[in-house]
Amino acid sequence: MRLAPDGDLLVGAVARNGIDVAAETMGWKQRAASGGELAGLVPGAELNVNLKVRQEEEGVVSRELVTRRFADIVEHAAGIGPATPELRPGAQLPVYLLAVGDIMFGLHRIVDLTLSPGRIIHRYRAA
Repeated sequence: MRLAPDGDLLVGAVARNGIDVAAETMGWKQRAASGGELAGLVPGAELNVNLKVRQEEEGVVSRELVTRRFADIVEHAAGIGPATPELRPGAQLPVYLLAVGDIMFGLHRIVDLTLSPGRIIHRYRAA
């Protein structure tokens, strides 16, 4: 994963086996925002959702959807601006199959925070 400013853009990418499967650009420092503003634009912005995939014994793979709440948030900077996501084909990480709807904006925050213990909200059946 890469995320870094490049001129007036914030550029990010996710790679698997050297192949970029997701890329994102958004305006960098074009319009300052606050966490309160971002929370108003994105309900549940303080909630982290992850797909936890584990290789268990004898080749069994477990998949769980896990949530965590952000706490003790100290915001250092935040911004909002135009954004462009791009999902690319990749055999081992097929994120390109996710539907991308209308892009309203991109947002970024630089924060210190505490993650609460995870809570499993869904277990997927083994394939």
